[in-house]
Amino acid sequence: QHTHATEAMAEPAYTVPAFSQSAGEIEEYQRVSSHVGKGLASIQKELHRMRVATKTQVENIEIKREVQEMMHKKVTSITETDKAPDFLVALRPHAAWEKTPVKLFCTVGGHPRPIVKWYKGGKPVDPLSAPGKYKIESKYGVHSLIISRCVVSDTAEYSAVATNSHGSTTSKAFVTVNSEFFSLSLSLSLSLSLSLSLLPHMTVIHHSKLEITMLDRFGVSFGTEGGSISLVCTMVVVPDLPNVPPLAQWYRDDKLLKAGKLAEIKVGGGAATLTLPHLAKDDEGLYTLRMWTKDGTTEHSAYLFVKDAAPAVAGAPGAPISVKAFDINSDYVLVAWKPPNTTNEAAITGYFVDKRESGSATWSQCNDAPVRICKYPVHGLSVGHAYHFRVRAVNSAGISRPSRESDKVTSPTCMCFACVGVPSAPGQVVATRNTKSSVFVQWDPPKHPNHLIGYYIDASLVGSKTWAPCNHKPYKHTRFVVHGLTPGETYVFRVQAVNIYGLSDESQESTPIAVEPALINTIFKNFISLCLKPEMWQKVSKFKGAEYFRKALYVSCESFILIFFILEFYLAALNTMLELSYNIRHPIVPLKHQLNYEVLEKGHVRFWLQCLKMSPAVTYRFIVNDKEVTSSDSHKISHDVNTRVIQMTVDHFSKASEATYTVQIHDGRAKNQSSLVLVRDVFKAVLKEAEFQRSEHIRKQGPHFAEYLSYHVDDDCTVLLVCKVANVKKETVFHWLKDEEEIVLATPPNVMSGSVALPISLFSRKDQGHYKAKLSDDRGKDTSVFDISGQVFDDIINAIAHIAGSSASELVLQCTPEGIRLQCYMKYYTEEIRTAWLHKDSKISSSEKMRIAGTAEMAWMQIREPSEKEKGHYSIQIMDATKSHTRTFDLSGQDRGRVVGGLPDVVTIMEQKTLSLTCTVWGDPSPEVTWFKNENEVVSTEHAKITLEANKFASLTITAVTPEDSGKYSINVRNKYGGEFVEITVSVYKHGESPPEPKMGGRGATPAPLASKTPAQTPTPAQTPIPQTPTPSLKSPTPSLRSPTPTAKSPTPPRHVKSPSPARSLKSPTPPRK
Repeated sequence: QHTHATEAMAEPAYTVPAFSQSAGEIEEYQRVSSHVGKGLASIQKELHRMRVATKTQVENIEIKREVQEMMHKKVTSITETDKAPDFLVALRPHAAWEKTPVKLFCTVGGHPRPIVKWYKGGKPVDPLSAPGKYKIESKYGVHSLIISRCVVSDTAEYSAVATNSHGSTTSKAFVTVNSEFFSLSLSLSLSLSLSLSLLPHMTVIHHSKLEITMLDRFGVSFGTEGGSISLVCTMVVVPDLPNVPPLAQWYRDDKLLKAGKLAEIKVGGGAATLTLPHLAKDDEGLYTLRMWTKDGTTEHSAYLFVKDAAPAVAGAPGAPISVKAFDINSDYVLVAWKPPNTTNEAAITGYFVDKRESGSATWSQCNDAPVRICKYPVHGLSVGHAYHFRVRAVNSAGISRPSRESDKVTSPTCMCFACVGVPSAPGQVVATRNTKSSVFVQWDPPKHPNHLIGYYIDASLVGSKTWAPCNHKPYKHTRFVVHGLTPGETYVFRVQAVNIYGLSDESQESTPIAVEPALINTIFKNFISLCLKPEMWQKVSKFKGAEYFRKALYVSCESFILIFFILEFYLAALNTMLELSYNIRHPIVPLKHQLNYEVLEKGHVRFWLQCLKMSPAVTYRFIVNDKEVTSSDSHKISHDVNTRVIQMTVDHFSKASEATYTVQIHDGRAKNQSSLVLVRDVFKAVLKEAEFQRSEHIRKQGPHFAEYLSYHVDDDCTVLLVCKVANVKKETVFHWLKDEEEIVLATPPNVMSGSVALPISLFSRKDQGHYKAKLSDDRGKDTSVFDISGQVFDDIINAIAHIAGSSASELVLQCTPEGIRLQCYMKYYTEEIRTAWLHKDSKISSSEKMRIAGTAEMAWMQIREPSEKEKGHYSIQIMDATKSHTRTFDLSGQDRGRVVGGLPDVVTIMEQKTLSLTCTVWGDPSPEVTWFKNENEVVSTEHAKITLEANKFASLTITAVTPEDSGKYSINVRNKYGGEFVEITVSVYKHGESPPEPKMGGRGATPAPLASKTPAQTPTPAQTPIPQTPTPSLKSPTPSLRSPTPTAKSPTPPRHVKSPSPARSLKSPTPPRK
C-alpha cells in the first residue's frame, strides 16, 4: 500500500513516453518550463517588494502621525523650571577582559540641557587622540562612553561631568580590565592605580584647557552721555573651577580695554560683564568680547551707540571727543580733539580749552577767545606739574557740556599738523536692507581726505527736513549698520567727513529705502512658518532615506516663494518629544530655589529650599558630609506644605559645621536633591556672620547702643557727637571720654530720652582725638568709639565751611590806624576752614603788607598803608567739599573819603602851647577836607592855620592856645562816594591847674555828600551807597552810641584813652554851618 501511495503522489511528475518523444516536442517543453520558472521567481520578488513597500508606507504613516501630533502641540507653552544638573542614572563600575568593549552609560537631568564631558583619571577623554578607541554618544538625555578593544592600561577611574548655567555635578565609576596571562601584574598595577587615584591632582589648568559655550549674548545697545551701561554675556565653562576663571578680553574698535574708573570688568559666576559707569561719546564703538578656549578663541561683537545728553542751553552743540594732550616741553602742551556731530544745531564757532592740575578739582580756562580749529597750544605751565585738559564747543546758542578729560600728561612728544583745511565731501551713499529695524549704509571716501579722522552718518525720514545723528563718535570705515530705525518707515542717509579742522560738506543723499528685513531673512522666516504646517509633512513622506530630503527646494513661479526644508529640524523636534516622554516616565520634584543658607538674628544658620509643587505626603532627609541628620535640639528640621519650603536650622554654627549639605526629596514617584557646599572662604564668611550675629544678640541683652557714635553739625556750626541707646533704665550710667580722660558736662546725659549728644562749640584742630561713649548698669555694658582725625576731621570742617560760607556776609570795609581792613562776617570761622583771598583774581598770601587772620565771627584781611597798587577787585572764597562761596568788594576807583589815621580822641594842652591836629586822609577822587569847632567851620588864620599837603596829609595848627580854644573840633572828609566825620575834644587848662577829665569824641561815615553850606557842593551822582556801612541818623547831631559792628565781633581790640587812634562811635553827618 505504501508503495502504491508513493507512486500515486509521484504521479503528477509527467514523464514523456519514449515512444512519443521527438526532438521538437522536447525543445518546446523545455522552453515553456523555463518561462514558467522565471515567471514564478519574478512573482515572488514582486510579492517581497510589495511587502517591504507596504511596511515602509505604514512606518511613514506612523511617523507622519507622530510628527503631526507633535507639531499641533504647543511645545513652547511647556515651561521647564531652571535647575542644576542631576544624574538620574549614575555610572556603575565595570570589569572586563582584554580585547572586549566596555560601555559606560548615565542619564542626566537639568535645565538648560547640561553638557556632559568625560574624564579618565582626571584628564579629558579625547576621541581624536586615539581614532577608533573611544566613541562618545548623547541621545535623548542618555550619555555613553564606549571603549573598544580594552587593554590593561584602560584600567582607571572614569567620570562624567554635567554642567549648565546653574552648576555642575560629577558621577564616577571604576573600570577594571583583566589580563589572561598577567593576573599578578594586573593586581599590582590595579593597586598602584587605586593608590594614585586617591592622591590629589596638583596640575594647573591653563585658560586654553577650558571649554566655553556662550549662551545669552549682549546685542546692539544704546546709552546716553553721563549715564551708565553694562554689557553682559553668560556662558557655560567646563570645568567650572572657582580658582581658574576664564580669560576674557574686551575690545572697543579693536583696542584692548583695561579695568579702571571708566571701565569695570568682571568675569565669574558664569558671566562676563563690562560696565561703563560714566558714559561719554568716546565710549561709542564696536565692542568685542574675546574668550580663550580649548579650541582657540571664541568671540562676540555688538555696537554701542552713545547719544548726546541734554544741553544746558537749548541749541548748544554736543561735547567734543577724543581730547588728547601732547607734552612738548616743560611749559608748553599742544591739545587736540575731534569735533562733535552737528545736525539741527547751529554751526560751531570755536572751542574753549580748560586745564586743571592733577590732584585738584578746579578747572581754569586757557584761552580768552574761542579757537576755530581742533588744536590749541597751552602755555604757562608749571615745571614738573601734571595736567589734565578738557574742551567745550561754542556756537551762537551757547556753550556745550565739557568733554571727557584727557589723560595725564607724562612724557614729551611732538605733534605737528599742516594747515590743509577740512576734507572734501564723501562720495556716493548706498543704503540696503539689513533687518526690520536696521539698514546697511556704505559710501565712497572723499577725494581729499586731509588727515581724515572719520565719518558722521545722519538719517532723515523721507519728506522731513530734520536730520538725526546715527553715531556720535567719528567712524573710521566706509560702511556702517544704522540701528534703532522704525520698521516700515522710509529713510534717506547722508555722510560727513571730519578732521581736526572740522566737518566737510554733506554728501549727496542716498536713495530712499524702506526699513524691512533682508530678502534672505524673509525667505527663512517664511520657510519656518511653512514647515510648521501639517501639510508640509506630506511632502516628506515622498522621499526615501534621509539623504534624499537633507534639503528640499520648491520654487513656485506664480507666488515667488522659496521653501527650505531641513531634516535636522525634524530630528531636533523628535528628540525633544523623546526627552519629554522620558521626563514623564521619570518625574522629578521641581525646585523653585536650590538649597541656600540664611544667617538669623541669634547666630543660627537656616538651610532651606523651595519647591514649585509639594504634596502632604512628601518625605525628605538632610545629609551632612554623607551622614544623615535628624531633627533635634541642635538641628531643627521642618517643612511647610503651603509655602513648599523645607528647612533645617542649626542652633550653634561652629568650625565643625564646615561640610557639604544635601537634601533628598521624594514625593510619590518624583524625586530630586539639592546640595550646598560650605567650605573654605565661603564657610569662613558664613561663620564670621554667624558669630557676629551671636555676639550682637548677647550685647543687646543689656544696655546697648542702638546707633553708634556719629557726628552732626548744627546751623550755628556746633559739632554734636550723637548716639542712640536702647534697653536702658534709670540706674544706667553714661560717660563721655576723650583720649581716655572723662568729659564732665554741666548737665548729665539723659539716657532715658533714647538719644545722647556731646556738643563741641568753636570746633577746631584742638578738638581732634579719640572719643568714647560708655554705657553700663548691672546687666552689662557697651562702648562706642569715634575717632575725630584724618578724613573724619576734614569732613567735619567741610560741613562747618558749608554752613559758614552760606551765611557769610558781603565784604565790609573798616578803617584802622594802620590802614584799611576787609571783613567778612559769618556764623563761625576757624583757620582750619579753607579760604582764599584774591586781588584781581590773583591769590593773596599773608604778609606784613597784607595780613590775613580772623576771629570766631569773621575772617579779615588788613591792608597796611594802602596805595594806588592796592586798588582793584577783592574777593574771599570759602570752600567746602562741593562748592566755593565767594564774597567780593570793589576798591577800583570808588573809595569814599575817610580818615586813615593819626587823630586822637582827646587832647589836653596847657595854655600858650601850640596845638597841631594832623591826620592822613584817603579817597578816590581826592576828598574835600573841612574843619569845624563846636559845629562851626574853622577858617584858616594866623592863629588857627589849616593845611592840606598832596591831598593826603591834613592838619589844623593853633598857636599860643588859650582857654577860649577849648571845645569840640571835628574834621569832615568827603567826596562824591561818601565821607567820614571825626571829632576831637580839646581842653586847654591854665598853668598850675590839673588837667580836666577827658571826654571821648567819635567817628562817623556818610554814604554820600550831604547838602551843606560848604563851597564845594556838587550834585549827588546816582550811586548805590556801600551797603556794608550803615547810614547814620540825620535827626540828631548827637553821635549814636550803637556801632554797626559790635565791639565783641571786631577783630581790633578796644584801645585805651592814650591810644593815638582808639575805637570811635558813629557820628551824625556833617553839621550845618552857623
